[in-house]
Amino acid sequence: MTGETTSALQWGALITLPSGASTCEPSPSQTAADNAVRSHNGARPDSAHLVYREVTFGPWRSESPGDEYAVRYDWPDGTFTIEPSTNRVSAENTIQIEHHQLRRGRNPGDRLASLVSRTVTHGQWWLAAAEVAR
Repeated sequence: MTGETTSALQWGALITLPSGASTCEPSPSQTAADNAVRSHNGARPDSAHLVYREVTFGPWRSESPGDEYAVRYDWPDGTFTIEPSTNRVSAENTIQIEHHQLRRGRNPGDRLASLVSRTVTHGQWWLAAAEVAR
């Protein structure tokens, strides 16, 4: 419906807990993951390592359910825009407001709003080849 499947890297910190168990903490960027690793290793040397994984995003579709939700705006000129939402309820609320404004004649540009979703697949975590300097 809208777009193709895309992939991106997600960075994180693999942390070994005092109990010996391990956990991965995803980060919003490689820099944030580096900082998390440095912080953990400052408190407990060799307790954290930089990791990454591939995240695959499916195309936006009108079918539900999905892992991520958005509002698709269709414009009178035939173009569309997609605005991601934090969750399905938020997207549905935005759509209800848009439809209410359209009925009252106050919808900017007479755009039409609809719910779309996409699947998100997270790959396996892998250790980064180069360790973060301590």
